[in-house]
This record gives sequence, C-alpha cells and structure tokens, in this order.
Amino acid sequence: LKDGKLDVRLFNGLPIDITDVKFELKNEANGALVVTGLFPLIPVNAEVSQTFDLAGKTVEGKLVAQLISLSSPGSRGVPVLIDTANSIKATLKVYDLHPVTATAIWPKQNLINSAYYFQLKNLPVELKETRIKSGKARIILYSTLQDSVRFSYSLPGAIKNGVPLKAYKVLDPAPPGGSSRFIRDEDLSGYTWDLSGQNQDSFNLAFNEVIGSVDSTGIMKTFSVEDSIYIELGFLDLRPEYARGYLRDTTLFAGPSLIDLDFFNRIKSGKLLLDQAKLSIDFENKVGVDLEFKLNEFNSINHKNNQSIALSATEINKPIFIPRASDQNGHLPIKATNTSVRLDEKNSNLTDFINNLPDQISYALQLKANPLGNVSQHRDFIYEDEFMNLNMNLELPMVLQSKGLTICDTMEMDLTKGDLSGIQSGNLHAFFNNGFPLDVKAQLFILDQNNAIIDTLLNGANVIAAAKESIPSSNYIPQLSQINIPVDKIKIDRLLNSGKLLLIAVLDTQPVGQAVRIYDTGVLNFQMTADFVYRVE
Repeated sequence: LKDGKLDVRLFNGLPIDITDVKFELKNEANGALVVTGLFPLIPVNAEVSQTFDLAGKTVEGKLVAQLISLSSPGSRGVPVLIDTANSIKATLKVYDLHPVTATAIWPKQNLINSAYYFQLKNLPVELKETRIKSGKARIILYSTLQDSVRFSYSLPGAIKNGVPLKAYKVLDPAPPGGSSRFIRDEDLSGYTWDLSGQNQDSFNLAFNEVIGSVDSTGIMKTFSVEDSIYIELGFLDLRPEYARGYLRDTTLFAGPSLIDLDFFNRIKSGKLLLDQAKLSIDFENKVGVDLEFKLNEFNSINHKNNQSIALSATEINKPIFIPRASDQNGHLPIKATNTSVRLDEKNSNLTDFINNLPDQISYALQLKANPLGNVSQHRDFIYEDEFMNLNMNLELPMVLQSKGLTICDTMEMDLTKGDLSGIQSGNLHAFFNNGFPLDVKAQLFILDQNNAIIDTLLNGANVIAAAKESIPSSNYIPQLSQINIPVDKIKIDRLLNSGKLLLIAVLDTQPVGQAVRIYDTGVLNFQMTADFVYRVE
C-alpha cells in the first residue's frame, strides 16, 4: 500500500476494567506482521480506538488477528455478577487504501469512463460545423495491464449517414514488464462534424466519449500504480469540403508584385495616344462572407523612358465592398454575388496609364473578410474550390493617334544556299504593303552576330504611304510601296556574312492630331528581292 488506514476499536462488555491489552494482525499466507498495538486501559462498558498507518505495508486479503495478552485489576473487592454472555468486542475498519500493487480476482468494471468536450486549438476561424472531404482520425490505445482491456471511443458530433463515429477494440493483455499497443486510423471522409457544443452556443468544440473496461475472468491478476492505460486521439490531413461559422476579419495581402507585358515590346520610342480605353474589374464572390477589396498600388511602368504612372480613380482609391454569397442551407448550389467597377477616360487617368506603353505592371492589393464583423452570427460559409474570382479586363479599341511612334523587328535571312561569292554589286528592292492608315518612315540596317548595326540600307527618308479608307469604313485598302536600294560589294559582303536585318518603322497619323481606327486585319508586310551583277571566273 502507498497509503491506508486501519481503525481498531475494542469495547469492554465485562463488569471489570481491562488493562494492558496487546494484539497483532498478520497476513495469513506469509505470516508477515501488519499491525501490533497496545491499549493500556479499557474501562467497564467503554470503547477505545486507535488508528494505524498502513503505508508501506503489504496486506493480504485474509488476516489473522491474535490477542497476545491482557490483564485486569479485578473488581477491587466489590462482588460483581459474571455473565457468560459478556465479552470484549473488537471492530476493525480499513479505509483510504491506495495500493502500489494489487493482486486480486478483479470484478467487471470501467477503469475509464469519461465524456467531455475538447477544444480544437489554434484555428484561425470559429467553426460551428464542417463537412470533411478527406482525412483521418488516429486512435492510439495503450495498456500495461496484464489483462484484456475493452476500449470504446465515439465522437457523437461526427455523423455520416445518420450514424456517429464509433470505434471498438479489445486490447490484448500486456506481457509482464511490457505493454500492449494498438493504432488505428478511422476514415473521416463524408462526416459532418458539429463543433457548436451541447447548447449550440460555442465553436471549435468537439464532444467525445471514452470507456476502458476489464471483464471478470475469475483469474488472479496483478495491477500496479505503475500500470497505465490511455487512449489518444489525433487528426491527420483533414481537408474540409464545407465549413460554417465565423471566418473572422482576416486580411489577405497580395504584392507588391510585377507583371511583365510584351504587348508594347516592339515599340522603341514615340507616343501612342489611345482613346476610349476601358478597364473593368469584376468580382465574383462564391464565399458566404462579406469582403472588402482595396487596390493599394497599380502602376504602369515603362523602362525605356523610366516613367511610371499610377492608376488613379475615385472608384479604386477607396475600399470596394463585395457582398457575401448565399447557399441552400448548407448545400450547393451557391448563389454568387457579382460586383463590377468600370474605369474609362472620364472617371480615371486610364488613358495616360495605357499611353505610357508599359512593359511592366506593378500591383499590390488587399482583401479583408467580414469588414463589418460577425454580422452573420456564425453563419459564414465556404466550400472547397469555391472562392472569389477577380478578373481585370482591359479593352483597347484601337482608335489612336501616333506621333513618332517607333516600332522595330529583327529578321534573319538564309543566304547559305548556292555560291554567292561572285556578287559584285546590285539593287535591293524593298516592298512594303501597308495595311494601316499611318504613314511609315522605314529604316533598314544590317546587324552583326551580336545584333550591333554595321551598315545602313534605309535611313528613313522614304515615306511608305498609308492605307486608304474603304467604303463602308470597316477596313482599309493596303498600299504597296517600293524602295530601291543600290548596294556595293562592301554592303553585299556584310549582308552575306550576317544575314540579319533590323527594320525600324516610325508611324505618324495624318493629319496630325486626328485619331484613326485600327482593325485586327491590319498588317505591314515587308518583302525584299534583289538583282545583282555576278562575276563568273
């Protein structure tokens, strides 16, 4: 025993006092002394008692009590009546026992019988209910008892097809000095888990029931305080497909980040003045949460002229409220909300933003959930893969003005076929079929292998005529221009050794200041032929 008490009470029913009562208690089997005591005096018709500490004692189920000695002063000369029914009665009471080890035939009993709530900690949201798409509950059973232990575990709030999650297992007896252990993973797919508490007034709160019991086998077993049994519950890779509660006022940030644009990459310099540009920002909210969107930064960056222009508009310089979606009382389909912002030259500097001819866009944005707080009273919801979609659509009707707009392109020619070493001089014939309503001044250069200019074929003095407007005005009639380029032996050798050309076109609208419309059928075609003087040895 680690702790324990033994009360010994003696009642004197004799007509004389009893003195010097000495007794002892021993284990019946091994004869070990458990308690010895002495009562100096027990008066007539009186009861006396003593309490003995059993800590550290080994006590058997059967004890032997022995009266070692007693004496009496007698009746002191006074005659008394002796009745054979008179006696000395002893009463023993054992209580508050806390054994270190115990060997017994154990009755059927529950060693663990607990039903309690536990909190799901460190969740960034306050969940009332969730439906699990995938994941497992890992149950670990452990026992050092040398007896079978019957475990029962249940999560009454986790229900699938109307049946709560339950698990049963009989754990084998542990070997002497060892342990018995069992691990099982329960699939939680398809379970709906109530986390609202007994009165539906809480959140992130789960209820479970645990029973660990032993049966009566009629066999002597030894248990010890060193023995232990426990059940451990953990959750692995939980992935919900639906959740309801309060998703809190979380703020998500994106950026600052950069987006590379190649739309204007061929433009080297000059101004492209676009009219009637439109930018739409469309939000489709499929989450049962009010959202607040704010565009903190949206810049047009042109690294060629080192100029950056920030998009400015009343509609985006303040938070944009996006109402929550609705569902069918916890089930699909979702009725999304749609919120749109439209920007044009009337309510923003969008035209200047685009006319900067950006090669990069820098942006930074933030999205805040529940900007008004818990107005849904824990009825926010979210489904897997059903979030908020943000689309930015830029419409550029190509109604533009061009002033000195310079575009360029490189071309490679395969001049390795045949023997061209005998060419002495000749003429290159450059043909430009211009489908744009813009006059073009063309420059043509020969490049080396490192794309450095090594010679000039056209210096931009020639003007390629603009296309003519057709009737009805839905297209243009391309205009063909031919430019003849005399070349000597030096230019020919450079061209043959390189095979690379750089074409630079400077575009201007005519008359100046008047916008023209560009159609997607417009194109500037360039072809080149040649006739040469060839020396034959």
